[in-house]
Amino acid sequence: MASRMAPSTFILLIVSLMVSGLAHGQELEEPSLVVRATQETDPTLLFEAFVHRHGRVYSSHEERKARFAVFRENLDKVGAMNNKRESSTDAVFGVTGPFSDMTELEFRTKVLMGRLSEEGKPKPTHVVENPVGAGSVPDAWEWNDHGAVTRVKQQGSVGSCWAFSATGNVEGQNFLAGNDLVDLSVEQIVDCDGTMFQNDTGDCGPSGGYPSYAFDYLIRQGGIMSDKDYPYCIGDFACHPCAPDGYNKTICGPPPGGWAHPCYAKDSCKAKLDPAKFVTKVVGWAQLAPGLNETEMTSQLYHNGPISIAIDARTLQFYIFGIVSPLFCSSDPNKADHAVLVTGYGTEEDMLLQETPFWNVKNSWGELWGHWGFFKLRRGTNTCGVANHATTSVVE
Repeated sequence: MASRMAPSTFILLIVSLMVSGLAHGQELEEPSLVVRATQETDPTLLFEAFVHRHGRVYSSHEERKARFAVFRENLDKVGAMNNKRESSTDAVFGVTGPFSDMTELEFRTKVLMGRLSEEGKPKPTHVVENPVGAGSVPDAWEWNDHGAVTRVKQQGSVGSCWAFSATGNVEGQNFLAGNDLVDLSVEQIVDCDGTMFQNDTGDCGPSGGYPSYAFDYLIRQGGIMSDKDYPYCIGDFACHPCAPDGYNKTICGPPPGGWAHPCYAKDSCKAKLDPAKFVTKVVGWAQLAPGLNETEMTSQLYHNGPISIAIDARTLQFYIFGIVSPLFCSSDPNKADHAVLVTGYGTEEDMLLQETPFWNVKNSWGELWGHWGFFKLRRGTNTCGVANHATTSVVE
């Protein structure tokens, strides 16, 4: 039988979640259930709280029993992870998030994407330089507070994070060019981008891709529609688009929807794409953080807007809040398996009054994950490879 975590660990995890919710002025579901959870170490009660929070419905008693067994194993994992924490500002992990009943393999295959390769990447079309004489930047900055970041989205059980990361960056660039902040179409990129390169990598719709490849697609396509005009639907398979031109089944695996589902022309790019409704035009893209220099990257974010990145995200399955340190992930550029959007930076003081610099990052796993859909990475140590694949689009 799996061992149980110490009561104090459960209290830390759930009380912290309650405090976070109250600080954001949001009502908590079933307060009595949460309060009782702080007084118990019973995995059954914690599982019930998880099921309630995320609206889990299992198809049978057998499936529920199997998921509970996975949940208990994950309790032990988060206990071991939290025991590695070295500072009060370090990330806290727990089983309150939406992936707590998934195995590591399921999380990797259903939520993350295939790992990126450094070989054969497309070449940037532009170089983004900081303004001459720009001087120092503020100690902290957050583009959420300056109107350049749209709401947190939910990608669902597919590997479309790369398209969310790319559109998040283009949304910010379009806003900073003097236009209204508009939610752009992730579905257009997933449905229409069949970009493939000679290194046998490319954009594979809901099976994964590269933000820089998405920028390359948008340059060739001539623009991107709004989410309102071309809404996201692949996340819960409410649509079954046919694969785009160029899609390589050998590289990417099954087409959107899988082999078991026929594709429908009405759900596909050729039926939905309307250039007359393009919101903005991407004319290029640039690689940021030269030499993995995060000081330069900090300045680039402040002067040029939110940044698209790709990181090693394995341990984010159980993230709740705090700053993820290099202890929990790899900085190897070839181990990046999730694309997200850096929206800000700052420092956080620990109990010993030591300051830890961090990046604030927008995810695409909904607001019930992490800190209302966001998380923090330690800044200045290339944590999880934050500087390896830092890119931005250039809009007209």
